[in-house]
Amino acid sequence: DVDADRARRLEIVGLYRAAVGRSRHEALGARGGVGAYTFVVRVKDSLAEVRQYARKHGVETEAAFEGCSIAGDESLADSCPNARKLALGCVLFPLYPMLGRKSVDSICKVLATLP
Repeated sequence: DVDADRARRLEIVGLYRAAVGRSRHEALGARGGVGAYTFVVRVKDSLAEVRQYARKHGVETEAAFEGCSIAGDESLADSCPNARKLALGCVLFPLYPMLGRKSVDSICKVLATLP
């Protein structure tokens, strides 16, 4: 049921936001909105370090803007410095309605303790 899935994702987003709030990083996205399958976190320092930390704790992530032109083209750095910084500093965490409580708790623990 679509409504049940949306409600579950909203519940998970609330838990994720609270966990990120305990870290020095920030959650991106509209407060009342919810991504279809991912939760975006803007990291303060090293994206690679955050991804490695998550992987070490069993949480798969992806670079949010991997493959987009601003992230891959050094020549755009001068004309769009803020966009490039944002593109290179965001990571996606899983957000599926079928995630079990144990998985959500594990992801929350990782989000709260990101380096």
